[in-house]
Amino acid sequence: MSASAIALEGDLVTGGRDWRRWTEAAGSPRRIQGSVGITTAALWPDDSVIAAAGEDGVVALWSLADGGDLGGLEVGAGGVAVIDPSPDGQRVRIEKRQGDEPRLQIWNADGWRREAEGVATAWTSSRVADVIERAGDRAVVLGGRRFTVDDAVIVTATASEDGRWLAAATTAGRIDVFDTRDGRTVARLHGHRQRVTWLAFRRDALWSAGWDGAILRWSVRAFTVSPDDVIRE
Repeated sequence: MSASAIALEGDLVTGGRDWRRWTEAAGSPRRIQGSVGITTAALWPDDSVIAAAGEDGVVALWSLADGGDLGGLEVGAGGVAVIDPSPDGQRVRIEKRQGDEPRLQIWNADGWRREAEGVATAWTSSRVADVIERAGDRAVVLGGRRFTVDDAVIVTATASEDGRWLAAATTAGRIDVFDTRDGRTVARLHGHRQRVTWLAFRRDALWSAGWDGAILRWSVRAFTVSPDDVIRE
């Protein structure tokens, strides 16, 4: 995977063939466009790097400071199931699927060199998202409350760090966002052209990635701002 288009300068820029700038970030994503479909991704704890992988045996890396392409980790044939940076960001655990057994690799972020393989190391702590339960194809349960998507199958879901927002990614390429306090759907985010496979909340943003190879950053402010406040320059 390699970057073919990046729009990361300024909070209010959307990517694509036609570059657009908005006076409010409500619903407008930043974009990093990879060359292959994405099955999983990860943000570094200090927000310095985002990594993504598909089925081509490469974990692509981008700088979040300027959108720069940091190259890729050649992890070998087979799909990547997990990208798991250590809490200090100095190492990353890559879990690949080879047959029925996962294969693990440990890479050092200093020079992006592989240190070990087949080591069963895990360092991710429990998160709010870990207690989301699936309730059929189109619903999930968090904190005893059921959240339903009417017209698409939910692929994955995650909750914000403060527990207020729940985002559900769908096979239709849409992301539905719910207010966990009352169950309302507060946003339906249309930016991906295919299935969304990965979601992560980080501070004031929701990040998403999918089979279309795109990584999008959505402003959490979009979930509370009025549509009347969104004005295109």
